[in-house]
Amino acid sequence: MEGCGDMNPAEIDEHSIFDHVYKFVPIGIAIVSLEGAWLKVNPALCNILGYSKEELVQLTFQELTHPDDLDLNNSTVNQLITGEASSYELEKRYIQKNGNVKWASLHISLVRDEIDETPQYFITHIIDISKKKAAEQKLLETERLYQLISENAQDIISYSSPDGILQYCSPSVFDLLGYMPEEIVGNTKLIDFFHPEDLRAVQATSFVDNDVFSTRVLHKNGNYIWFETSYKVIRDEQGEVLNIVGIGRDRTERKQNEDNLAEAQRIAMLGSWEWDILNEKIVFSDQMYRIYDIDPRQKLSKPKEALNLVHPSDQRCVMDAIKKAFHDGSCNLEFRHLQQDGTVQFLNIRGVVQYNGDGKPSKMNGTVQDITERKNVELKLQESIQRYTSLKDYNHDAVISLDLEGNIINTNMMAEKLTGYTVQEMIGTSISRIIGGLNICT
Repeated sequence: MEGCGDMNPAEIDEHSIFDHVYKFVPIGIAIVSLEGAWLKVNPALCNILGYSKEELVQLTFQELTHPDDLDLNNSTVNQLITGEASSYELEKRYIQKNGNVKWASLHISLVRDEIDETPQYFITHIIDISKKKAAEQKLLETERLYQLISENAQDIISYSSPDGILQYCSPSVFDLLGYMPEEIVGNTKLIDFFHPEDLRAVQATSFVDNDVFSTRVLHKNGNYIWFETSYKVIRDEQGEVLNIVGIGRDRTERKQNEDNLAEAQRIAMLGSWEWDILNEKIVFSDQMYRIYDIDPRQKLSKPKEALNLVHPSDQRCVMDAIKKAFHDGSCNLEFRHLQQDGTVQFLNIRGVVQYNGDGKPSKMNGTVQDITERKNVELKLQESIQRYTSLKDYNHDAVISLDLEGNIINTNMMAEKLTGYTVQEMIGTSISRIIGGLNICT
């Protein structure tokens, strides 16, 4: 301000400065009588409580205090008056003019007479903390909900520090692994429970977000059971790890079922596959690699690589069948695979198409079964039938095949000449009728 530099600091009106602060500070300020009457209030306090200045000075703080907080407030006032304390801080609730509850943080000090130190009045600073209390209540409700879920969940829920020390473990750990939470919290690391053969794979991932591990976990009785656990890494604003949240469930039965299925597929020589059509990625089960006699470490992933496993003479047929499946929704065909030693392998492929929201093929799942043994039997049977047919048709004697009831099921041309019946007339007829009508000379 112009001329301010020439002003003597002693000439500055302290009362005007304090009056400015009193009026414009966002903190409620009040002078309160020993009986609780509002003697002087600033605009911020009027805004907090919802009353005008004229209305407030007609009331006492006791009238505006929440009933549940009144005893604590009166006790605090008495301690100040008796000299047990010179000032006091507390949190309490006020009832606003509209009936709403307003949380506030109070700092109360007692002003005494400079000569005889008799109590004169209270100076009170009041800060609106309603938003803080609402956030705390919401956090409390959330924590209670998490606790309720955690304590009643069948899965094990755990929190660990960045170095892996368990900080919390839900009660279900006793039912699933035999430990009481207090036995392992605070002094045990997650990795202490993993089977040594699974530990390296887990450590290699460094608990990447949303990783799901299928590992063997140590039960208190000394046995290992199969567990499926997912992890979520909680980080601060700087990206530093605060906690690792884990949710684990017993998958022993599921693992056993998977092993049984894998064994059944091995016995049936049945492999499974999944083709992500849009991303041109294909995944084979372990049994698929065994069927094709390929090292699983090769990890075939491209559709072209899968097509190359088909015998060159059958590739066009397979491609046409897949294109047709995109329209029909499924396929079922047989093809040949040429093994590395030159042996021809017969396979049956079945697939079902999945479509996206636009009606376009997005995925295809299916199986491949080794039918070489069955196919070889069929070929041998066909050869046998052909030999039998040739023997029957060109035999100079009548050849007649009967069922268990003595009815004719097949015959040859020579039987026609000897009996006078056609093949069609004889099939289904009792052999006794045919022979009984013959004039046999000896």
